[in-house]
Amino acid sequence: MLVNSGTIFWINEASPPAVTAINEDGSAPGYELPTVGVGTPGFVLFDSGASAYVYWNDGAGSQILLFGPIGAFNIEQPIAFPTPGVSDVTELNDEMYLANTNAAGVLDVGPDGTYSNVSSPVYAGQEPIAIAVDSSSLYWTDLANGPGTGWISRAPLPVHGAAAGSVTHIATNLSPVNLGRTLAVNATNAYVVTSVVSNSGRVEQVPLAGGIATPLSSTGNAVSVAADATGVYWVDATLGKVLKVATGTTTIVTLASGQAIPNGEGGVAVDATGVYWATTTSVMALAK
Repeated sequence: MLVNSGTIFWINEASPPAVTAINEDGSAPGYELPTVGVGTPGFVLFDSGASAYVYWNDGAGSQILLFGPIGAFNIEQPIAFPTPGVSDVTELNDEMYLANTNAAGVLDVGPDGTYSNVSSPVYAGQEPIAIAVDSSSLYWTDLANGPGTGWISRAPLPVHGAAAGSVTHIATNLSPVNLGRTLAVNATNAYVVTSVVSNSGRVEQVPLAGGIATPLSSTGNAVSVAADATGVYWVDATLGKVLKVATGTTTIVTLASGQAIPNGEGGVAVDATGVYWATTTSVMALAK
C-alpha cells in the first residue's frame, strides 16, 4: 500500500489480483488503472518524480510493469530481469531501486525504461529482502546465513553509469523477516521487522549512524512498517492493531484496534495528513 498526492494505491487480492486506487476522501481518482496484462502484482509503488508513474511487479519478481503518467496510464515497456526474485522496490526522483533476493543484489533502473539493462547490480554480492531510501542513501535488509546473522546495510545512492559506493552494515546479528515492505527510514532511524519465532514479527529501531538494534515491540506479529519525521507506524496481524512509536521514545501508542490485519505482507502507509492500512476487506484511514 502507498499514498501519494491524495490518492491511495493498493493490491486487491481478488481473482485475479489487481492494482486499485481511490482518493483519500473516498472519491474515485478520475482515471482507471489497466486491468489487462498486469500479471499478478506483488507490490505497488508510486514514482514521486516528474514522470508520475505507478509501477508494480508481476508477482514472480521477474519484471516490473510501468503505467503512466498519472491521468493517462498507457502501458509502458515492461522491464524484465535476467534473474527472477525482485522482492521489494523503492524510488526517488524518477529512479527505481530494487531488492533481488536471488543473490543478484541491489538493482538500479529508471522508470521510463532508460536503464533497463540491469544484468550488473549496482551493489552486487547482496541478498536484499526489503529496501528503503532517503535523500542520500539506500538501505536494505539481508538475511545472510540465517536467523541471527542478518543485517541492515547502508550505501550511497548510485549515480547511473558511475561506480557504486561502499556498503556499511549499520546493524548486525538480526533476523529480518523474509518479506518486502518490512524496512522504513526517517531522518533519525531505520526500522525493521525481525522474526522472533514463527508468526511473531517485532519492530526494531536502529540509528542511521549505526548501533545496537532496540526492540520496540515484543508481542504480537508486526507485518509491515512505515515511517515519517515523527516516528514509526506498523500493523500487527495478531493483535489486530495499528501502532506507533514517536521518534526519540520507546512508548507504543495504539492508533486503532479491532482491525483484521492480513497475516503476511500487510500494508501500512503514511503521509502528511494521515495513516492508511489494509484489512482483509477494506482500506482504512486515520487523520493525524
